[in-house]
Amino acid sequence: MNVQMNLAAYLRPPVMKNRRYLPAETPVSLFPTLLFPVLPFILSCISSACVAGETGRVDPSTMHGKMLCGYQGWFTTDGSDGARIQWMHQGNSPEKFGLDIWPDTSELDDDEKYETEFRHADGSPACLFSSMNEKTVVRHFQWMRENGIDGVFLQHFTSAMKDPRVIEIREKVIANVRKGAERYGRCWALMYDISGMGDDDVEKYMIPHWKQMIDEKKITRDAMYLHHGGKPVLGVWGVGFQNKATPDACNRLLDFLKNDPKYGGNTLVVGVPVLWRQDQTPRADHLPAFMNDNRAEIRDGRYRWRSHDAEPPHWATLTFPEPVAVNVMRVVAGDFGNEDAMRDFVLQYEQQGTWIDIEETRQIDNEEKDRRVAFPETTASKFRLWITETPKNEAGIWEWALYRLENGLASLDDTVLRNPEKNLSTRASVEVSSIAGADPVKIAAFEKSDVILPWVVGFYSGPDRLEKYMNDVVPGDIVLCRERGQEFIPVVFPGFSWHNLMKGRGREEKLGAIPRRKGDFLIEQIRAHLATDARMMYVAMFDEMDEATCIFKTTDNPPPGTPLLDMEGEPSDRYLKIVGYASKALKRKEAKLKTENGRR
Repeated sequence: MNVQMNLAAYLRPPVMKNRRYLPAETPVSLFPTLLFPVLPFILSCISSACVAGETGRVDPSTMHGKMLCGYQGWFTTDGSDGARIQWMHQGNSPEKFGLDIWPDTSELDDDEKYETEFRHADGSPACLFSSMNEKTVVRHFQWMRENGIDGVFLQHFTSAMKDPRVIEIREKVIANVRKGAERYGRCWALMYDISGMGDDDVEKYMIPHWKQMIDEKKITRDAMYLHHGGKPVLGVWGVGFQNKATPDACNRLLDFLKNDPKYGGNTLVVGVPVLWRQDQTPRADHLPAFMNDNRAEIRDGRYRWRSHDAEPPHWATLTFPEPVAVNVMRVVAGDFGNEDAMRDFVLQYEQQGTWIDIEETRQIDNEEKDRRVAFPETTASKFRLWITETPKNEAGIWEWALYRLENGLASLDDTVLRNPEKNLSTRASVEVSSIAGADPVKIAAFEKSDVILPWVVGFYSGPDRLEKYMNDVVPGDIVLCRERGQEFIPVVFPGFSWHNLMKGRGREEKLGAIPRRKGDFLIEQIRAHLATDARMMYVAMFDEMDEATCIFKTTDNPPPGTPLLDMEGEPSDRYLKIVGYASKALKRKEAKLKTENGRR
């Protein structure tokens, strides 16, 4: 009872200093309706029937009032599960392992458990599950029903259409998801991840696959296939990102899925960068950088700052309220090094209105995507990263950080590089060079969306950045969607960690990079969005263990010897319960909204 009461209290929408979480035109009469009925409803749900979860079937005809999860379903094991690619996305030994969190397999039957080389403290073999196992996937849908979670978007990647071995796996997983959704009355929809889609892949792979789903598999005829606005729902994730999926290719795909006489007519849920409106309105507002222990930090730069087809120089400036001393700089290109390196750049500081180069930081023909430079200690109030040559006239910075370290680069270790505590009493304002005019092709792709899904995973890591996002970004997103007749589905996630995954790729990353904090991080996001007029939510993800964003049951006692997250003393279903209570609160809010609208 105490856990339930605490969840209820936590999920109460926050007391806000102003109404900035809501679009400006939200009627005053509607604001109390949206904000205050959540807690009483949750408290009323603490009965044995409600705690047991939804016993009926969800209504698959609408996304409104739905708590939906992303579902990867990409885990295979030793081959006995029928997969021709063994241990996909997980691994079975400490030397080759890709998970940062271990699933709770205590409820699984023996034929759902697959032994690994890991051992528990008592010497018994540690087991993993397979997404190829129908019984396990169906069990996941049972957990959804028990906790009142409405359903999933099943992820499907371009690569899953090219390799025959992967095709076999995905066809089996799709079949498993369909059975689980039907048996436990949960809705589901397909979501294409097009981040790896080349220009030729649209006609060669994507369109033929959707035709197969309609003609042969007939997935949209499933009783539990999700619909919205009278049309089947189809997700397309990866539009507008800096990846292989060009705006032109995205437009061709979306146009087909939306307008084709036979295969179109779908409600398109489109996953976009978190600051997608930057492509709509050049010079859009940017989130501030923060300063801690003389560290200046700009994060998530591929979303916040990218100059398209613009002639150099490009620049970014940090202005501090008082002089700070720094002697180390770090510049990470693109998505933590996945983009091309910044070629020519130099750090500058301002002195009496003049920008002065710090020559020790000058880089010519740099090829390092993660470049770290030490230089003589410099004290100033304004610093500028001045970039004079970039690949393809595009500047994309994931992180630009300044430090003052006693031992220079020798001190630039993991504890400093990853997520230090931020002292918000010292803030730095940020200015960036003009981005090129808004890309009309990309805008056209955004306009084809019926539901906008901004991808926030990794964009913030605590309540302060979350508050800035909710105040400075979300209201404008909702307003623009409303003006275009689109809908907005916010994304929430429990935390983030990919230490073991990245270690396998030769890069060290901190375990628990975005801490879960026993569920508080997820609760804070849910509370914030319940205070807006959001009518649906997307949880990233249900089962993704390799980036530790999963909300399904995981263990508090993972096998020792390999760095793994645990449940921090919480029950294995802690996150299922949080999302379940949020689902009930969302439905209560939706019912109140409909009642209020009916009175007008």
